[in-house]
Amino acid sequence: MSNPSALPKHRFFNIPNFDKWVHAFLFAIMALLFLLGFKRQTPRLYFKTKHYILVVLCSAVYGVFIELVQHFFTSNRHADICDVIADLTGALLGCTLAYFWLIKGNK
Repeated sequence: MSNPSALPKHRFFNIPNFDKWVHAFLFAIMALLFLLGFKRQTPRLYFKTKHYILVVLCSAVYGVFIELVQHFFTSNRHADICDVIADLTGALLGCTLAYFWLIKGNK
């Protein structure tokens, strides 16, 4: 894991809570890709709510796991509950986008 202070000091990185936006974006992409995978695995079956719940739960567990690893196994990083909230928000956003793209877009 890299040290956040090693990031270049650029004006772009001075956006307030930039790291939370990155967390949300990456987890939205992850959720969307998860659901695309489910859709390809079950093309003829009805795309069920359980797929969305599974993706959100897996994303939440993964987000918490990442924060625990940072807290217990690194000396220059710390756990942040706001990161977990951003992860979950991103996962929910990705699921919402997937719903409208995969379900509503196919009608």
